[in-house]
Amino acid sequence: MGGFEAQFRPVAVQQVQRDLVLEAAAEAHGLKLGDALQPVRVALTGSTVSEPVNELLAVVDRATALRRLGEVARQSDQGGARAVQV
Repeated sequence: MGGFEAQFRPVAVQQVQRDLVLEAAAEAHGLKLGDALQPVRVALTGSTVSEPVNELLAVVDRATALRRLGEVARQSDQGGARAVQV
């Protein structure tokens, strides 16, 4: 593998894996991918408009993404949706 390919191939593999996981999760719940990802987008950015979720997950660090998603899940369990601190 050349320098460029060696550097970016692992990133590309992670992107494909992330996309497959997102698609499988949506399908498992009988949802279209876009419908499943909209709440994730809002949890990560606080907005309904953003870059594609798979790209957001690539740049938002894992701990922050999990924290924000956990906050939304807890709020949902409590019966209300409130603004998430981003």
